[in-house]
Amino acid sequence: MIVKNFELNKINLEKYDLFLFYGENEGHKNEIINNIFDKLNDYKKIKYDENDVFENYQNFISEIFNKSLFDEKKLIIIDRTSEKILNLIKEISTKKIFDSKIIIIASVLQKKSKLRTYFETENKLICVPFYIENNITLLSIATKFFKSKNFQISQETINLIVERAAGDRINL
Repeated sequence: MIVKNFELNKINLEKYDLFLFYGENEGHKNEIINNIFDKLNDYKKIKYDENDVFENYQNFISEIFNKSLFDEKKLIIIDRTSEKILNLIKEISTKKIFDSKIIIIASVLQKKSKLRTYFETENKLICVPFYIENNITLLSIATKFFKSKNFQISQETINLIVERAAGDRINL
């Protein structure tokens, strides 16, 4: 199911276990993870790279499906993923995941991408695209930031900062 990034606040995240975040805007992806998923207070955040998952495949699978008496709930983030992870996602999505949320982070995925298509067509999976920001949005973010810090800065300087951000919040 496709969900726009600003709609994530409106859905009940407890109902979903698998999320795909894809696109060029790394800063916005990080902001969403920090602002929305960190509100799930009792979740322990665990980060993996796709390579780490495949190198320790059995350990990763047991991490997801085994419930520990001592660990709290887990927010598992798999970064720098590609189409290779699709079979793993299909395996995970067919089984019940206990006390875990999994976020798959990918860069740009083409419309024909099998991974993207799988997430878009399955109702129990969430797919969120993150596109390059326009200068108006970045200008608004920068202005709010400087006002919140009570810092005086000229509009010309803010415009220069926004221009150098190249459409990504992480650069801003």
